[in-house]
Amino acid sequence: MNIENKLALSLKVLDDKMCSNLKVIDIKNTTIFGDFFVIATVNSPNQMRAAIEALIDFLKKNEEEILYFDKNHDLDWNIVDCGDIIFHLFTKKGREYYDLENLWYDLPRVDVDNILQNQEVG
Repeated sequence: MNIENKLALSLKVLDDKMCSNLKVIDIKNTTIFGDFFVIATVNSPNQMRAAIEALIDFLKKNEEEILYFDKNHDLDWNIVDCGDIIFHLFTKKGREYYDLENLWYDLPRVDVDNILQNQEVG
């Protein structure tokens, strides 16, 4: 699966699990290994667990590499690292505290709404 499809379908998985405030940061031109950060907010440990499990299931089903993922869903910040895409799932408190968007304020953003709308049409 190419990176654009992987990103779009992964965002759809997170959107279907009611993750909010989805953001994508393009990290290709940085020293970080990867192409995109995906940042999302969840409302509870149960939603965190459901979102991570759905994302992992999607990636495994499509034979995508998973380098690392947090197994403790009670944290304020969980990561699923696929190499080319690194998913950051936060509680509201964790997202405000770690503020990754502000840390990487100067990097380009990807239009998540456009990607999700194209998924609905396609």
